[in-house]
Amino acid sequence: MAQTSLTLFIPGLFEPGKFLSQYPEYTVPRLSALETFLARAKKINADPVDELMQLAQLFGLTELPVAALLHGLKDSACTRTSDDDWYMCADPVYIQPDRDSAVLLAHEQLQLSMDEARTIATKINQFYANEPWQLEVLQSQQWVIKSTQSYQLELKPLENVMGQYVFDYLPKGKDSGYWKSIFNEIQMLLHALPLNQQRQQEGKLPVNSLWFWGEGSLPARFSQSCEWSDVFGNSSLMKALSYFSECPFHSIETESTGLLKEILDKKNGPVLYVDQSFMNLLQDMDMSAWIEKLEMLDDVLVNFIIKSLKSGTISSVKLYAGDGCSYSLNMKRLRNWLKFKKPLW
Repeated sequence: MAQTSLTLFIPGLFEPGKFLSQYPEYTVPRLSALETFLARAKKINADPVDELMQLAQLFGLTELPVAALLHGLKDSACTRTSDDDWYMCADPVYIQPDRDSAVLLAHEQLQLSMDEARTIATKINQFYANEPWQLEVLQSQQWVIKSTQSYQLELKPLENVMGQYVFDYLPKGKDSGYWKSIFNEIQMLLHALPLNQQRQQEGKLPVNSLWFWGEGSLPARFSQSCEWSDVFGNSSLMKALSYFSECPFHSIETESTGLLKEILDKKNGPVLYVDQSFMNLLQDMDMSAWIEKLEMLDDVLVNFIIKSLKSGTISSVKLYAGDGCSYSLNMKRLRNWLKFKKPLW
C-alpha cells in the first residue's frame, strides 16, 4: 500500500504577522491547532522563493510558464504536450501616475465584464494586426498573448508588483526594448478608448495598461516528474498544473475536509494541498477576512490534520508558507509534549 503523506502550500499564511502590532484594531485569537503544529514540527530554514517558483518546484519544474499553462487548460484541443507557440500573460491593470513614477494599484479591483474585456482586446488586436502575436481573453481579467515567435524576456509576476512603482519592474532581457515600446503604445491606445471614458464617468477605474508576466512555452510532458497522487487547489493555475501533470484535481472545500479525508483514506500516495486565498486577501488588503480565514483554517483543516496523524490516516505532513521555511510533522514529533505551543504573534 502506498505511503500517504500530505504537503501543504499556503502562501501568505504568516506574512501579516510582523505588521499586526501596528494595527491594534486587528486581533488574532489563539490558534490552538496551528500553534501545536508549529511547536512540534521540525522547522528547516531555506532561502525564500516566490509563490510561482515554489509551485514550479512542487511539480518538478525549473520555471513556471503561467500563460502557456492557462491557455493550454482553456484549449479543449490541448494534448498535454508542448507546442511551438510562445505565451505571455497580459493582464489588464490600472496604474496610478505619481509625481516621479507610477504605481500599479488595481487588477481584480477593476471588476471588468467579459464584454468590456473583449472590446479592449479587439481594439488592441486590430492595432497590432501585423505583429506575430494576438491577445486572447481567457477570463474577464485573465488575458494571454499567443505568439508564433518566441522572445527572451525576464518579467515580474503581477502579484509582486501590486502597490509598487512599476518602473523598477519593467521587462528586461534581449527583447525587452520591443515589449517596453508595446507597453507604452498600449497605454496611449487605452487612454483614448471610449470604453475607459465611459467607465470613468460611472466612477470606475479605467484599464490604462497591461502587465506582462508568466512568459514561456508549454514544457514537454512532465507527468513523470510529479509525485502527487491527488492535488487540491483553488485557482486556475493549480487546475492547469494538475491537468498537465495528469494528477486528479479537487477544488478546496473551505468549510469541510470531507473530500480530503476521502482521498487520504484511499492511501493512493502523497497528496498536495495548495490554498492561495490567503495571498489574494493580502493583495486586497482585507485583514479582517484574512483573520477570519486563519481561524477557519485552524478550526477545520489543521485540527483535521492532527487527528489524522493520531489515527494513522496520514504518516506525515509538510507545510510551506512562502516564508522560506518548511515545517514537517509526524506522529513521533506530535507526541513530544515538551514542545509547548505559544502564540504565533
